[in-house]
Amino acid sequence: MKKGLFMLVLSLVFCSGYASAQHRNDGNRGYSAYEKRDYRNRSPYFVTGNTVFFDGNKIDGASASSFSVLRDGYAKDSWTVYFCGIKIDGASSNSFKALGYGYAKDTWNVYYNGVKIEGASSDSFNVLSDRYAKDTWDVYYDGEKIPNASPDSFDVLRDGYAKDTWDVYFDGEKIPGASPDSFKVLRNGYARDSWNTYYCGRKNRDINVNNHTVTVTKSGFKPYQYDNGDDYVSDGCYRIVDKDGKIGYASENNTVIISPRFAFGFPFKNGRAKVTDTGHLKEVEGSNGEYHYWVSGDWYWIDKMGNRIEIGNEPDL
Repeated sequence: MKKGLFMLVLSLVFCSGYASAQHRNDGNRGYSAYEKRDYRNRSPYFVTGNTVFFDGNKIDGASASSFSVLRDGYAKDSWTVYFCGIKIDGASSNSFKALGYGYAKDTWNVYYNGVKIEGASSDSFNVLSDRYAKDTWDVYYDGEKIPNASPDSFDVLRDGYAKDTWDVYFDGEKIPGASPDSFKVLRNGYARDSWNTYYCGRKNRDINVNNHTVTVTKSGFKPYQYDNGDDYVSDGCYRIVDKDGKIGYASENNTVIISPRFAFGFPFKNGRAKVTDTGHLKEVEGSNGEYHYWVSGDWYWIDKMGNRIEIGNEPDL
């Protein structure tokens, strides 16, 4: 019993690593974690002779003659259902169906990544998109119930956003204060309602759209000058400056995402930028005044909403 439990936990950890790889804004939403495994789209299941393998490990007791590979890591034979090569106790092989996004069901139960979803209704369970699903009474994201979400009015938008009559959600989490009546998904993780702009479900404090985006031209800001020209795009953003020389950031389609307020800032990379509110320019020794760099004793990191983020063990900070 202990050995079986250990193997189940090990398998779930193994498979969940692939699930996280396709989770956010990678341009391939809609494919299950299992389908996105490498191996040139080959299944980790393998049947030869009277033996069935998963990732090179023999599945004890599996019937090779009746074995069928489904999707999302699921498979079955005449008597047993498997997830990533591990038996799902109590699952009915005859009625078992893989639904997509890791969800599956049989006549009596609903499963997510091989684990039974307690209380879910098999009869009314329906997979939506973007990892959302619902039954008559509840809405789910990644196999977890979304508290107080309305199944009757629930609508999946895209890029992780969804809404019902009363609330807006991102990756299954309620967005406080967002208006479902006026909410609209833009692109690249951005969305808006009548009063605010959001990035990956979080309110962007630097832009109030009032039904239109704020562009660099309309704002009066200018591109930061770097290497005898406009700043280059890095991680989808480039630097802008105001009339006082403060640094901010705009997207590659010239939408202001962080209004200028920093004394200096480096380009974005991997979703973050190093900035400071203090300091001064210093000439690069031997450059005859042609090159300078910024000196400050108070650098910190921000995300693309301008929020300060804590990152430990950064050698260059």
